[in-house]
Amino acid sequence: MRGGFSDDNYWSSSQNNANNAWNQNFNNGNQNNNNRNNENKVRPVRGFGQAGAGER
Repeated sequence: MRGGFSDDNYWSSSQNNANNAWNQNFNNGNQNNNNRNNENKVRPVRGFGQAGAGER
């Protein structure tokens, strides 16, 4: 486990085509093109940037 999440395949937000999307394997560092019907984990991330009005 690294950074509080398990060493598994996690979906990327990038698709390769209509049926496949990329995933990242956090166990071995490989990036794979995987069928979108396969089960992989997700890890939400928050973008960093300037906060808008009223945001902190």
